[in-house]
Amino acid sequence: MKTVQTVAGPVSVEALGSVLMHEHICASSMGVATHYPKLYRADYEDRIIRDLEDMRDNGVSAVVDAAPVCLGRDVRLLKRSGGRTGVHIIATSGRLGRFHLACDVERRTDTRWRPVEARETVLCPGVTVLNLGSGHSYGMLGMLAELKEGNFLLVFDAVYSAAHFGPPAQPAGVMWDEAGYFAAIAYLRTCAAEHGAKIICGHDMAQVQSLKDCYE
Repeated sequence: MKTVQTVAGPVSVEALGSVLMHEHICASSMGVATHYPKLYRADYEDRIIRDLEDMRDNGVSAVVDAAPVCLGRDVRLLKRSGGRTGVHIIATSGRLGRFHLACDVERRTDTRWRPVEARETVLCPGVTVLNLGSGHSYGMLGMLAELKEGNFLLVFDAVYSAAHFGPPAQPAGVMWDEAGYFAAIAYLRTCAAEHGAKIICGHDMAQVQSLKDCYE
């Protein structure tokens, strides 16, 4: 039986269910504290529980917490949160840095991974990977999906929410490259206009709910 190591121990792959692949359940960097001071109220842990319960009640049963050590990784808090909500939490490890790319790609010989070099790479008809460069972190990617229901730009962590996208564009709580972050937003505006695409941000719950209501 194949298993995945969670903060509470190994869990079978079949039991994971629907997984959010890149989240930050807790964060404590200086940038986040500066832009979002309300995150650090006394009910911090209780609000994490409420958010996890909301995700669970909407069909998410597992979360990959991608916070590195330098972003406030707290496995004890993650374990308590998973235990209280029944959500499987997988904690990654390491430091936030450019060397991740070289390590991940070069030492693996059993994959078909390829670095995305061009600004736009067509994976298949209707699906284009966008190289957004550095911004929130190093090597941000987006995706243009051209569907019969319409065209969508999935920007993932490059832009947190519609409020950050603007206009005017607002800074993220954590930015690896400030100039690159705002340049990516400018490029996404142009791309969206050219393709008549709707921007789908990485952490906009109101937007996710509106899409859920439209396509259920």
